[in-house]
Amino acid sequence: MDKIAKEKYTKLATMMNEKSLLHVPVIAKVLDCFEIMITEEETDFLLAIGEKKLKKEELRQYAKCSDEEYDALIHTVFHKGLLWIAEDESADLVELAPIFPGWLEVSLFSKDLTPQKMQLIDKMCELLELEEKVNIGPVRMYWNRHKQKKIENNCPPNMSVVTNTQMPSKKIAVGKKLESGTNQILPTGEVYSLLEKYGKQNKIALVDCFCRKISKLKGHDCDFHMPLEACLAVGNFAEQMVNYHVGKYISFEEALKVVEECQKKGAIHTVFHYGTDSSRPEICICNCCWDCCCLFGSYNAGGISNIYVKAHAKAVVVEEDKCNGCNICNRFCPTNATGFDKKTGKLYMHEDSCVGCGQCVSKCKKGVRVMEYGERGVYIKSLSKKEIRVKNFAGLE
Repeated sequence: MDKIAKEKYTKLATMMNEKSLLHVPVIAKVLDCFEIMITEEETDFLLAIGEKKLKKEELRQYAKCSDEEYDALIHTVFHKGLLWIAEDESADLVELAPIFPGWLEVSLFSKDLTPQKMQLIDKMCELLELEEKVNIGPVRMYWNRHKQKKIENNCPPNMSVVTNTQMPSKKIAVGKKLESGTNQILPTGEVYSLLEKYGKQNKIALVDCFCRKISKLKGHDCDFHMPLEACLAVGNFAEQMVNYHVGKYISFEEALKVVEECQKKGAIHTVFHYGTDSSRPEICICNCCWDCCCLFGSYNAGGISNIYVKAHAKAVVVEEDKCNGCNICNRFCPTNATGFDKKTGKLYMHEDSCVGCGQCVSKCKKGVRVMEYGERGVYIKSLSKKEIRVKNFAGLE
């Protein structure tokens, strides 16, 4: 990468960071991802657009090429996810995408695996390894404190965790409890409501899981046996995924089947929003696992990243004496918030670390816990080396 290219990629990365609450450090390995995936022509085009929101027909003035070349350019930048259809209801405005979560994921949503995408996967693995290497005491303390200050300044959670349903006949009011038992009555509401909302608009698209694809191509099979096609783009974002040959439209019923299959296998239903801001509209419902996921998996492997999500519920222990010590709750808990401590012979439940996924409730056959509803922000600090749960994250050595 020569000096001019580095300057352009750095400027573009800085602009893209302004599109998200999560700013990706503009380090050499990140710029390498830009060099792998973004051509010089695409870079100049995106820099000319800058941070503006524009109508699609206004983009033409920023491209210095023939009409035929322009059509190919537009298709490519949308296919790669470098430009996004904005959240506005009209779906008529476009803007630069953020980096991560952002265009890096979209670039691997589709089925086509070009040599450039394989290079990108290798570079992403280097970044994930770097996340673990820099997780040393002073850096971890700074990183956690930096995030804590943002939260104190009323920064909204970056994403949401919602619970699953099995075709509820009625809604449960906030604060009410839903019992668990041998029939696996699951928490009600959020996933079903989101799918129903976007299903009525015919705006749900199925795409490959970015995280699971990296893991699989590195020779690691998901410990939870999750399907590769497991992420659901919604709204205007779904429209883009289909129009530019990244994903395919599916019905509400098909989407519900995907969610229910993943739920049974242990999924955490993580909702991503425009700008990585949980107060803005949704773009994707990801069925995450804490084995492959770049959020929960990296956290459990000792990556420097911390977790800040909006939870819609929390698990509450109500029948502790029914616990038989099987520890299946801990097997499926993505944050180690609950489990059976063999040393003390007691059940533990750290509500401050519970993201409200509902897995401990649905997997337990004894009815030890219930889900209690109510929105809250959940901030979980990066783990120290002695606290890590995953030794071989996503197939990385």
